[in-house]
Formats: sequence, C-alpha cells, structure tokens
Amino acid sequence: MQYLPGALDASENIAEQNVWDFLVTNFRDVPGVCGYRIPSVGATDDSFVPSFVLITPSRGVVLIDVIDDAILAQASSEMWQSDGKQIPSRDLIVDNFWSDIENRLNKDQVLFDRKTRYLNVPKEKLLVFYRNTGHEVGELRMILDLINSAASKDDWQEQIADLLQAAPGAPPLDDDKFDRVVSNLDGTNALLQKTFQATTREPLTKQDFLDTSRARIFKLDEEQRQISFQLPNGPQRIRGLAGTGKTVILSLKAALTHKSRPDFRILYLFNTKSLYDIVRSHINKYFIPETKREPNWSKIDVLHACEPAPLFRTVCYAAIGSNDSYVSGLT
Repeated sequence: MQYLPGALDASENIAEQNVWDFLVTNFRDVPGVCGYRIPSVGATDDSFVPSFVLITPSRGVVLIDVIDDAILAQASSEMWQSDGKQIPSRDLIVDNFWSDIENRLNKDQVLFDRKTRYLNVPKEKLLVFYRNTGHEVGELRMILDLINSAASKDDWQEQIADLLQAAPGAPPLDDDKFDRVVSNLDGTNALLQKTFQATTREPLTKQDFLDTSRARIFKLDEEQRQISFQLPNGPQRIRGLAGTGKTVILSLKAALTHKSRPDFRILYLFNTKSLYDIVRSHINKYFIPETKREPNWSKIDVLHACEPAPLFRTVCYAAIGSNDSYVSGLT
C-alpha cells in the first residue's frame, strides 16, 4: 500500500489519526493507494472529502469516513445531532463524493462502457462512528436511514479488515485500469499526459529516451506520487537527476498547498529562466480542473533566483514599499 498522508500532520482529529495508524500498520502488503482526504476529486473544502480514500486492484475504490462525534439523532434531512451541536450528514457527504468519483471516471472510455452505461470499477463505502457503541450504531442505521455501511467503536477494525481483504480470483482492476483510476481521481492525468508525450516508436535519440523515461517514471514511480501529495508539517528536501520530474512535483505541490491553504503565501524559486511559463502552466493544469477557478497569483510568487534579482526586489518592495529608484540602486 502506498500511503499519502496529505495534511494529516496538521490534523487534531484523534480518531482519524488512530484509524490511519491502523491502516498503515496492518495493510502495507495490500497493493494500492491510501490517501488522507486525497484525492479530493475537485472538492474545494476538505470537510466534503471522506477521511480516507483507498484504491486497490481487488476492491476498487474504498471510502472510509471517520466520525469523531457521538451521534445521537437526525436533526434534519441533511444534519445530524451530536453532543451539543449539529454536524452535516456524513452519509450524504460520502454518497455525494462517490457521485463525483463516478462523474470523473465515466469520462474514461476504458473504465466506462458507454454502450451498457456500466462503470467497471468496484466500490465500498464505510462510515466509522468512532464514539458510538455497536448497539447505538445498530439503532442509528434505522434512525438515520443510512445509505452506506456503518461500523462502531467496537468493531471498526474488523470491518475495515474485511473490507480490504482481497477477493478470490483475478482482481477487477488490472494494472492499466488501476493506473487510470488513480490518475483520473487525483487529477494528475490532465497534468502529466499533456506534459510528457512519450514516443510511440522505438527510442533513437537522446530526447526520445528522455521522453520515454519521463512517461514511465510518472506511471510507475510511487515515491514521486507520495512526495507530490504530502504536505509535511515542516521542511522537506526533494532531490533528483535532470529529467526525473522535480519541476512537475514541485508545481503539483504548490498547487495542492494553494488549494488546501489558500491563505498561505507560496514562493516557487527556480534557476532556469525558461521555467517561468512552464511552472505557471503546470500549476494551472492541476489547479483549475480541481477547483474550477484560477489560482490567486497574488498568493503564489514564481521567481527566478538570480538576475535580475526579482526575489530581492520583491522582498525590498514588501519591506520598504515600491520605491523603484531606491530598489534599483540596491540591485
């Protein structure tokens, strides 16, 4: 299992942390991808994304949502009553999220049969009522008229284990279909397929080999995907040889940070002048389809590190104002 913790380090939800630890500890050998509120499938608010989105060749897409409140009753058709407050129905949120997944996967002609209108991707959905007993969850199934499966604080580990147990026979998703599901849902298909066009003939030139290498790396390299979708609570160093995708990874990381933390100021610093338009294009290619809006470029600075010292100028402008003659004198 490939684990994408996203912004889990910044989360204060103990229930989600415990379920994540269980998934990491017990399912490392299960083929697939497990993300914390990743992929968001275009949701601009993480609260509308299930806690964990798993994609496995055997089980397809598995959505696990962890409710860290003791649910008491249904307050309205879209709200639940917990201790002293109301929260949106996680049952509806998970069901709506699956609808968004279907809409995205239905555009892939390999995964969706347009003639029969059948999506060849299995799904499983589970709500974990982390603060409710088994008896309470049994009553809540009827009170809340749940659409999705439900687990309690007494049996959530067993239910998740059953959910992820490999089914007998050949998995519904072969390698190609699995890759398509992952890249369609996390949005990298739009970015990477247009960025790297591998040659379809036998590579002959250096550029042919480089293009083929780039395409293969982004299809097969799990570590790069994990790095791209991790927003660590601290510094992170990414090293790689020329042509291994550092620019794309950092562009994706910038777009993800801007999406999840729109109030952050982001600095993308580079040393090759030709990268300016490429970096902005990469950020746009991921951000716009995922959020249905343009990036706020006042929050993202894409700057060259050296001459004519745009970073230095930007810092000076911020510190002393926009006195061009003074800043020009400094440079």
